[in-house]
Amino acid sequence: MRSSSEKYPVVFNENGLNNRTSWSVTMNGTTLTSEHPDITFSEPNGTYSFTIGTPHGYSASPSSGTINVDAAETHQTILFTVPWSTSSVTVYPRSGNPVTIGFAGNATVAIPSVHLTTTTGNTSLSFNVTEIGTRGVLNITIPRAIVSSGSSIRVYADGVRSGNPKEGGDASHLYVYILIFYGTHSVELQFQPPSIPILQYVTGGILAASILGLLLIVFNRKKQQRLHNP
Repeated sequence: MRSSSEKYPVVFNENGLNNRTSWSVTMNGTTLTSEHPDITFSEPNGTYSFTIGTPHGYSASPSSGTINVDAAETHQTILFTVPWSTSSVTVYPRSGNPVTIGFAGNATVAIPSVHLTTTTGNTSLSFNVTEIGTRGVLNITIPRAIVSSGSSIRVYADGVRSGNPKEGGDASHLYVYILIFYGTHSVELQFQPPSIPILQYVTGGILAASILGLLLIVFNRKKQQRLHNP
């Protein structure tokens, strides 16, 4: 027969925090803090209320609740996420009109770091972004007016090209979705207009040469006519 005072493990498992991020649980008047994924209490049979101490910048689910101990080890998973936020910035390229760029996601963009450059049809957008969770998502909204139709998109994080970004859009805007991992990163989006195929260059060259040759023939004929008919 088990003693009514016998204690059993009550384990809280976190998901979503990076290593060395401190979090805490308060249960039955006791608060335990850890920088590791697990926090374990020992309690006898009964029902207990708990409250989660959430690190700055995160949301916890559940943030509080009750847990029942019934002669066995009990587990409760706590999911930490970075809340979704939106922001926008108006940038002033060296040439052209001011442009508004929108950001939405659970990663934070340093607004003063946002720069837009456009040279010979190539558009580049760069900024610094910070993710405090293990992984975040960032949606960038860009006016179509500043991007050449049919342009390809390349994304670089800390100077290294990342995988193919997801794209979307409507008649007025282009949307680019990228993943942001933990830490602060320098991100650059490059929009490159479609290149003209070599065949078009060759065809264009042949056409130009043909027109020039035809003009020379016409010119020579007219010249000969003038010589024969002074």
